[in-house]
Amino acid sequence: MELLQLDAKMLMSLAVLGVIGILVRLYNRVVVKPKRLRSLLTKQGIRGPSPAFLLGNSKEIREARPSSIAKTPTSETPTIHNCYPAIFPIFEQWTKQYGEVFVFSLGNTQILYVTEPQLVKEITTCTSWDLGKPSHQSKDHGPLLGLGVVTANGALWSKQRKIIAPELYMEQ
Repeated sequence: MELLQLDAKMLMSLAVLGVIGILVRLYNRVVVKPKRLRSLLTKQGIRGPSPAFLLGNSKEIREARPSSIAKTPTSETPTIHNCYPAIFPIFEQWTKQYGEVFVFSLGNTQILYVTEPQLVKEITTCTSWDLGKPSHQSKDHGPLLGLGVVTANGALWSKQRKIIAPELYMEQ
């Protein structure tokens, strides 16, 4: 009988340790890792709006969007072809506030927003293959987009980029 009680206590303590381990990993993934990434970017001079816990900046983006769409009349044809500020006015506001490079978050995912063309070119051409595309992009849109240049990473991306390179430089 004592042996059964000892086994039950061991199982209970293992279960408690397992739950604590899961909670620690969850806390690390949801809180610590995004804060660490954000602090590294802040040390490099990249600022951005402060995120809300678990939601990030999604609430601000959602609140800014309907107000801008309601302002545009539906009967008139727009005379401005740059519709980006009308659809995402919060990004335009953040660009004016934080500069052409800033960081914001959607949930616990930190997103680096870059509008400077030279920096975008440098990021895409001078970085290692480890930068890559987000994994959720290939998982969510994989059946729709396939494994093309848009979703590919690493050696597959390099091979496809070499295939289409002549088409990108018509003057040669």
